[in-house]
Amino acid sequence: MNMSYNRIKSNFKYGKLLSAASEQDIEDLKMMLHYYPREEARSLFNADYMLSYPYNMAGMVCKENLTRARGVVIGKDGMDIFLYFIMSDTGIKDFDQYLTDFKGTFWFKDK
Repeated sequence: MNMSYNRIKSNFKYGKLLSAASEQDIEDLKMMLHYYPREEARSLFNADYMLSYPYNMAGMVCKENLTRARGVVIGKDGMDIFLYFIMSDTGIKDFDQYLTDFKGTFWFKDK
């Protein structure tokens, strides 16, 4: 998971550019992340952990109304998958339902 903080740091444009996330950067970033219960991560993706965070689109708009984004990290056995959801201002309010509807789309195999 520590390597994933480098990507999250980059997504947030947090701290010194083009440098790895320091221990303090990681602690600061953790304050901005939403961690899901392990049971939910297992139920949706057979993952050991899952977290989400707002992705800053910096005012960009896709297809005229997609203005909001969320990053989701799911992980198991040292492997992380990053998913990005792009939504409208209205759609962002239903993000948890979209995530639930995504159940099983990505599934970690047990060893």
